[in-house]
Amino acid sequence: MAKNLSVLNDQLFSLRPQSIPDFLKLVDKFEWNEKAESLDVLEIIDCTRGICTDPKKWKALLSLKDILTIRAPSSFPKLSIPVVVYELVLRVLRPRRIDQKQFGLCGPAAFGCLLVQTRPLEYVRMAYDLLKCGRTHVAGLEINPRRRIREFDPRGKMGQADWLIMASLRNSSKKLSQDMENTGVYSNTYVWRMFEWLKQAGYRTIVSIETAENAWLSKPTRFRSQHYYPKKPDVLAKMTHEKLRNPSYNLRLAKRFLFNEWKVFLLITEKIAGTIGAEDPIEKSVAPWKGLATDEKLDEMKADAKKALIGEKPNHWAMVTNIEITTEKKIRLTRFSYGTLEATAPVPQDIFNQIYGGFVAINEADMKDAFKHWRGRDAAVEPYPESGKAAKT
Repeated sequence: MAKNLSVLNDQLFSLRPQSIPDFLKLVDKFEWNEKAESLDVLEIIDCTRGICTDPKKWKALLSLKDILTIRAPSSFPKLSIPVVVYELVLRVLRPRRIDQKQFGLCGPAAFGCLLVQTRPLEYVRMAYDLLKCGRTHVAGLEINPRRRIREFDPRGKMGQADWLIMASLRNSSKKLSQDMENTGVYSNTYVWRMFEWLKQAGYRTIVSIETAENAWLSKPTRFRSQHYYPKKPDVLAKMTHEKLRNPSYNLRLAKRFLFNEWKVFLLITEKIAGTIGAEDPIEKSVAPWKGLATDEKLDEMKADAKKALIGEKPNHWAMVTNIEITTEKKIRLTRFSYGTLEATAPVPQDIFNQIYGGFVAINEADMKDAFKHWRGRDAAVEPYPESGKAAKT
């Protein structure tokens, strides 16, 4: 039976979790009725005092108390302020919880995940400004969501805090209604738009390179398939346009940026992002029929499975913490998507190349410092360390 947050507070006070994972395990087991009072949320914030050792995160958690002083109705009248704050507590502690659900808001989800990892206080301030004033900014990135976004009720469709941040950032002009069934059409984020968000938000060094497979995407005439801020880095100076757009080379370059501890977004497909497990999805699809179907029939089934995987254009942004290129030339990604951090199933590289749209790499340092300790003069030449893993968050 679903319960009020006051019951969770009693459990937290009684069990006194000693770490963020322990705290979140209790939260996940708790059957919440998705209602909250300000006093309950204040107590939840106080419960994190002993487990949050990151000073930036702790400052952000304390600043959440300011949001609870906003009088209802806020500029987003359908949202519950205490519920928003409770959800923000969980996202500051564990950014992977940001979840677009069935809305096409993967770009804002990746951006939000980056922001709460690197600037949690800024993330919380965005929420405060949006609820109080109906608009906000991140450095030079102005965010002024349309009325239809502010008046939309996301309950039952996605988290209230996630709608507040992600839908406001995207600020799509597409039709939005309470009874819409295909929420996935709301709304895509092109590479050039992601680059502009990051640049305007004050990230100091950005490298964005699309692949030839992404040529179908429309973009303003001033944008090409490669975007650099503040300029093209020296490590890429001798690499040709054609080489950088080659999907295999491009992915290895993204891996190299990740290995050098940059934040990296990949543009892939929803199907790849959502295919989880240790088995090749093509081989898995025919496994039950081996020994029962003829080799010719198995080949037909494999061909159908391949078509299903490559039936989409690159349409999904995922922040990645690891890019694995196996000795069998299969690709596995450890990615933030849909509120989880999981490894995708290994996909043959020739198939992955057809649904891979490129990457954006981000560093908070200026260009000189960002490349000061760069490992690998030629950023995309083997041999590669097979697991240049970034820290999990």
